[in-house]
Amino acid sequence: MKKQVLFFAMLFSISTLFSQGYSKGDWQFGPVLSIGVNMDITKFANSNFGIDGGLFYNYAFTDVTLGIVETKYELRTDMNTLWQYIHIPALICFQFNNQYLGFGAQYSYCLSPAKNYLEIPGGTLNYPSAIIEYSYIAHTISNGHTITYIPEGFRAIARVGYSLTNVAYGIANGTFQGGTFKYHPFFLETTLRFDIGKYFGKNTQKAKKRRRK
Repeated sequence: MKKQVLFFAMLFSISTLFSQGYSKGDWQFGPVLSIGVNMDITKFANSNFGIDGGLFYNYAFTDVTLGIVETKYELRTDMNTLWQYIHIPALICFQFNNQYLGFGAQYSYCLSPAKNYLEIPGGTLNYPSAIIEYSYIAHTISNGHTITYIPEGFRAIARVGYSLTNVAYGIANGTFQGGTFKYHPFFLETTLRFDIGKYFGKNTQKAKKRRRK
């Protein structure tokens, strides 16, 4: 019985190795594109839709852990107003097969608030957030055939975040007659990353081919 358990454990480990998305020492960089929604979750109000674009870099510290840093520019709108933000997320991710779960933080800096929206004394339009993301690449089955959900080289991500501080602003109408608003932004994003680093050095696809030989 012990031999059977050991055999199946070894088989699982080997199949995990062949299907993993990255291994120790792998690195990737390239463009990243996101779309998402930002809102006041306590009221499901102040909803804004955004599109982000920028660059990412990641490095696998081990076969399990991966560090990721991004820099993204966002245009955010509710169809009446337009905001501009720079986002800098950083995450530590933990791999299981060719998927991973990541935990980290993001700092959001407001480059340009919407027209007539102003910071108030003691308030800010910039904020840090706690973030969690789930990601996957193309999946493989036991006979080696690939089931493709997204094109090769791309990685799909779902990310959720919640601000650790209040965003506070006023609406100017000569004075702050429009009122003062405070809330903790909550956001959901879907993201695509494309690895162009594979064209310049060691990458997961080459590592997979080496392991299969």
